[in-house]
Amino acid sequence: MISNKTLKNLILFFLSIITLNYLIFSYRFFERENGYILGDWLVNYNAGFVKRGFIGSIILKINEFTGIDLKILAFYLVNSIFIFFIILFFKKLNTKNLNTIFLLMLFSPATFLFNFYDPLAIGRKEILFFTYFMIYNYFFIDNSINIKKYIFGIFAFILTLTHEMFFLLIPFIFVAKYLRYKSFKINYYYFEIFILILSSLSIFLLIFYNQTDPETSKILCKSLTDRNLTGDICWGVIGEFQTSHKLIINKAFINDPLYFKLYSLYLLLILGPIIAFLRNFLSVGFIKIIFFISITLLPIIFLFLLVNDWGRYLNVFAIMWMIVFLFHLPDIKESNYTFKLNVLSAVFIVIFTSSWYMQHCCPKNFNTGFNYMYQRINFRLNDKSHETTRYGKDIIKQIILKIINY
Repeated sequence: MISNKTLKNLILFFLSIITLNYLIFSYRFFERENGYILGDWLVNYNAGFVKRGFIGSIILKINEFTGIDLKILAFYLVNSIFIFFIILFFKKLNTKNLNTIFLLMLFSPATFLFNFYDPLAIGRKEILFFTYFMIYNYFFIDNSINIKKYIFGIFAFILTLTHEMFFLLIPFIFVAKYLRYKSFKINYYYFEIFILILSSLSIFLLIFYNQTDPETSKILCKSLTDRNLTGDICWGVIGEFQTSHKLIINKAFINDPLYFKLYSLYLLLILGPIIAFLRNFLSVGFIKIIFFISITLLPIIFLFLLVNDWGRYLNVFAIMWMIVFLFHLPDIKESNYTFKLNVLSAVFIVIFTSSWYMQHCCPKNFNTGFNYMYQRINFRLNDKSHETTRYGKDIIKQIILKIINY
């Protein structure tokens, strides 16, 4: 049997590895000016009012006043938010009695291990949503009315201007509130409706006032290259502003049988623990389970029509549910027992964790996380095309080779 205390220490070590991995790869992607990662954080209003431009405009203003490199500013911002989220997560978890189903979610390839197995999902804006949702559950889910609560609510407007996906995740806030109070009475949801209204206002502004000039990409690109970034920053999110104001159905991936089958399988592997937790630990009926999963999943499925990185959004779905359940684990001080993980359950969790992994996009076959990591490392060590060194020395590769040859 593994005691609750030992489990907490193992989880702390696990989250430390996840954080270190996040720091290393986010530095790598920011230093290489990845257009889909750093580029997304640096979208700004130099070309007019555009989607996702709020936080990038702030970063550019700080750069103007301080002269600090944009890559450094973005790196410290993103990683500070991630570390803050991890601290909040573990602080709450440390007060809780765990259970096997929650551990399945915690160690699932769809939650924290998602970024570990597939680093290309690191440094994305969803960390803002996870942190906001964590703070909401921590401090503002009650029915009290105070100025701090509504100041916090205003950030829903800002986050939607930073990435419109925030609007699609608002159903999680309503689900979390219901699971806390088990009531559909509207007077329980005034603050949540306030958040919905502010986020909707942002969406309204984006629909009717979003800049659609075909020169937008060029102006945004110049706003960054004039600040000592290279043209690499201009491909990806910024380059897509030429057509991103149009809703284009991505038929190639929808019609791909392998794509559909693999991500359907991943979704089932995610839904299993969610349904089990709702049913077994929160005593939610099947009709309500279907309803809660539907209102939180349908917005994600809507995104599948427009994008190819389905794994990324399933990761968001899985982590948001994990945060909900974190706050419904029983407090240690109020429990009549202390959870201990038996060997059989531990073996099952290890098998579940290592037997699959979910790419953020474009899987070519079903694979295990460990095998995929081996393939990545093997390619990196034996790459003859200089792909891994075209941005300069591959320090991690050199460290691994030194360890092997020691």
